[in-house]
Amino acid sequence: MADEIISKGMKLAEMSKKSLKKLKNTMPPHVVLRNPMDLTGDATTERYRIAIESAISDKNVDMIIVITLLQTPLLTMDIVDVISEFGRKRRKPLVFVALGGRFTSLLKKTLEDSGIPTFSYPERAAESLKVLYEYYRKRSLI
Repeated sequence: MADEIISKGMKLAEMSKKSLKKLKNTMPPHVVLRNPMDLTGDATTERYRIAIESAISDKNVDMIIVITLLQTPLLTMDIVDVISEFGRKRRKPLVFVALGGRFTSLLKKTLEDSGIPTFSYPERAAESLKVLYEYYRKRSLI
């Protein structure tokens, strides 16, 4: 994902020290807190909630891409509610990326119904955010 963002002429956000400190105090030590953030394969729904909230609250972050494997053992179906909740607030563009079969498709459909753009591949998500970035840049809104 990081390579796609950079190849599209955008740059990865650097979260503020305040946000990183909060994340460091709430996340297990094996979580990667630089961008791209890696919540690891043992991520829980709550871990995603904390990470997304931190990104939304951080002034250095303009857009958010959530990539997840919905089949991981500790991730509950509540992840859809968490992402939908942040998406409804519409404070920053948020897109969702997940690859998978029927189960993933059903959860992605639920997110789409709540207004969250979903993608199966990071390249498409990066392209969509690039278009959005260019739209706002041309109108001097960023």
